[in-house]
Amino acid sequence: MKSTTDLDAVDRITVRVWRFGNLVGWTTLAVAIYVVPGELFGAAADAFKGRISAVIAAPLLIASVVLALVGLPALLGRLIGERVYRWPAALAIVAVVAPNAYWHATTPDADPLYTAGWAGIGAFIAAVTAHDRWRQRPRALRGGPPR
Repeated sequence: MKSTTDLDAVDRITVRVWRFGNLVGWTTLAVAIYVVPGELFGAAADAFKGRISAVIAAPLLIASVVLALVGLPALLGRLIGERVYRWPAALAIVAVVAPNAYWHATTPDADPLYTAGWAGIGAFIAAVTAHDRWRQRPRALRGGPPR
């Protein structure tokens, strides 16, 4: 295999396009994984509002909060850490913070402290998980200059 300095112009462009597509594509998929279950839980909560007892609703609410606060960011971080070429922690943070920032911007009565706390906890979990998974990959599959 040739190093990047030995490639001709077309091959260098191909490598750059692949690297950019790798970062953008996997981050976009991670955002979708983070957003879609939240939307589904929100739609289910609206559908059952007033028709379900508090005894049944409380465990479901706790389960959905734990899933959204810990489970989805961990899954997102694992996906990014296993797939991206470089900067896994930064991309995981973007994948968690961007949907929360959009939700805050489009919801008129959103509490900024609540949004920042929710996004901060999720971003921390996603970043730690992504970086951990990325470090477990073989050196040849991680980006960056050779050591």
